[in-house]
Amino acid sequence: MRLLALLALAACHKGPDSAALVTVNGQRISLAQVEAERSMLGAAAPDSGEVLDDLIDQALVLQEGDRLGVKLSRRDLDNAQAVALAGTDVKLLEESLAERSLTLHHWQERLARAARMDEVVRLAVRNRVDVSRQEIQDQYWEHLPSYRSPERRVLRQIFVRDREVADKALRELQLGEAFAEVAARRGQGPEAKVGGLLGALTDSQLPKALARRAAELKPGRYSPVTLSPWGWHILYLDGKLPAQSQSLDQAAPRAHASLLREKEQVLYQAWLARLREKAVIVRLAPVPTPPTAKPPFKKKG
Repeated sequence: MRLLALLALAACHKGPDSAALVTVNGQRISLAQVEAERSMLGAAAPDSGEVLDDLIDQALVLQEGDRLGVKLSRRDLDNAQAVALAGTDVKLLEESLAERSLTLHHWQERLARAARMDEVVRLAVRNRVDVSRQEIQDQYWEHLPSYRSPERRVLRQIFVRDREVADKALRELQLGEAFAEVAARRGQGPEAKVGGLLGALTDSQLPKALARRAAELKPGRYSPVTLSPWGWHILYLDGKLPAQSQSLDQAAPRAHASLLREKEQVLYQAWLARLREKAVIVRLAPVPTPPTAKPPFKKKG
């Protein structure tokens, strides 16, 4: 998912010159730009008309940045790139970009544009958003069920990459050896160092196959050998932690963040609508629609 998001940032590179579809206060947006973004988004891409509308909005935001004198330093851009690349294999990113006739330079250009847009939005919109203590309290009481932490299971596991090793571990458990000792000796994951302890986890934090196994366990019991995309697992349930409601003070940061997002989105859309009203947007050509596949010819008779 993260790689797809990174690739999407590269979608708006200029690419080869092609017919202009729209001018936004004199700035042209070409068919090549629309096609580049759609190809980058792949199967998740909206239709060309929606992509063009988004590019128009981007142009308006950046033009407003020019009016406000928004500039980013080299350090700002380096920091933005470091955050975007965190946990990402750059070589894999470059290979994926190459498959779309893009380079890392295209991605860096688009990332710089995105970082500058974010700074414009921060100055024009985000800095004007405020949330009161009363609003946080109202948010908390109106959405109280959402501030209730779900039940968690304290789990241990023996994780190995070979079924034969998993079967040996299971036999040792069946002979009465302590789970933590077998996990420390046989386990091949980082949790082996602490007797296989994974900690307190909700079902949503586990792969589906393991979540189902965990739900079947009673405290002090271990599961059969279970396959996941990573290897073989034997789970052990230490115990359960019941669901708990957060206090207002505990929930306040999350409620505050949620209200900020909601208010910022409303204010952003209103601000963007004003930019559109003031802009001179000239549609030069219709957005081409990709041809639909014809049904195969069927011979009569």
